[in-house]
Amino acid sequence: MTRLTSVLKVSALAVLLSGTVIGLAGFGFGRFHCHGQKFMKKIADAHVEEVMDKIDATPDQGQKVSAMEDKLIADFKAIRTAHRDSLAKVAEQFGQDTMDASVLDAAKAQNQQSLEQVQGDIRQSLQELHDVLTPAQRQQLATLVKGHLAESDCGE
Repeated sequence: MTRLTSVLKVSALAVLLSGTVIGLAGFGFGRFHCHGQKFMKKIADAHVEEVMDKIDATPDQGQKVSAMEDKLIADFKAIRTAHRDSLAKVAEQFGQDTMDASVLDAAKAQNQQSLEQVQGDIRQSLQELHDVLTPAQRQQLATLVKGHLAESDCGE
């Protein structure tokens, strides 16, 4: 499993745990990336609202989770932009008569830095969500995640 695949799987799990857009943003690298941030936000909002309704979240909890979602969407947008810029540089270099390995190394370093940033942001969001939810709500989310994982065939 590649590091990106591993991060995306963690992101998909975290979306149910945190009621945020993490999983959808992970898909931003794939099928939804051309639809833009507004499209991703619309879908993410619907999923967050659904999960928050299932756990009987209060309006205050919903606002806090929405703020986490907004931050993660912004983080993934920045990663997508950096990834696109790195890919453009690699594509430009690939068309040359000789390949400059430093361009590849810089692209790899940029991608690793972006992934590490998102991993830290995911961790922070999960910790914040844990603190926002009641013990009963956390148990409900854990049950939802287990059910989702049992039904999911993503990445297999």
